[in-house]
Parts: sequence; C-alpha cells; structure tokens
Amino acid sequence: SPLSAATTTAAAAAAAVVDVTASTKLYALLILQNFLRTGYAKLADGDRIAFRSSVLNAARQLVLATPSDGGGRTSASAAPLNDGEVRMIAMKLSALLADVVVRDFPQRWPTFVAEVFVPVSRGGLWCEAAGATTTTNDPAAQQQQQQQRSRGG
Repeated sequence: SPLSAATTTAAAAAAAVVDVTASTKLYALLILQNFLRTGYAKLADGDRIAFRSSVLNAARQLVLATPSDGGGRTSASAAPLNDGEVRMIAMKLSALLADVVVRDFPQRWPTFVAEVFVPVSRGGLWCEAAGATTTTNDPAAQQQQQQQRSRGG
C-alpha cells in the first residue's frame, strides 16, 4: 500500500545519518531560536516537552563529543568539527536552552535542575573536571565519594 511504502521510506530516511556542516547547524539553531520567540508560547505542553528534550539531546551529544573521536564528532559518520565550530554551536545551544528555561521554569519545567545539573554520565549536562569531587544528597554517592577520598582517589 502507498501508506506502508511511505512509512518504510520515512523510516529508512530517519535511520540514515546526515552529514551536516557547522554553518547548517548554526542556521538551524537560529531558526529554532526565532521560533522560540514567536511560536513557542502557542505550543501544547507535550510539544514543549518534545522541543526542550530535543534541545537537551543536542546539547548532550555535543558534550559527549570528545577530542579523542575527532573533535566535535556527534555521530559515527558525521564530519568532525573544529574547536571554534564546537564553541559556536555550544554557545547557540546554551542560548536556546536559556530561552526555554526563561519561558518554562519552574511552572512548566519543574525538573529542570534535576535534568541538567547532574553529571553527563547520568544523563545531565554537568561536566566534571578530572579529579573533581561534587557534593550530592544521594547517601550512596556520598559514601562512594568518602571512600574515594580516603583511598586518595
């Protein structure tokens, strides 16, 4: 049927990795920021959640990109970005995230702090410097940190 063929084609297109230049990413972020200023208020709550989840996922991908895998590589086949491009994209993403926070926190996004200010290893955006210790209210994590300090690690 035409519907199943269209669905199959759409699924194949979604599965394909598209190599996008830094300037295209910056332009897309500019479009999203303009939409945020003009049309975001009209979105239903579910669409707002999807929008900010997409922004958070993009930020996580950028945070997880390490110099050891080619600079700002965000997928297995994406072209590596240079440091300047990574910084520009990071600044645009952070501005976009800040705009979302201004509009949604705390009433529509009460979990903002819990989603963003946790270590990257637990799905957040918080980067820890090597050897740095953090404070936490989690008793198990506090015990683990205390054990690491007592071992000198």
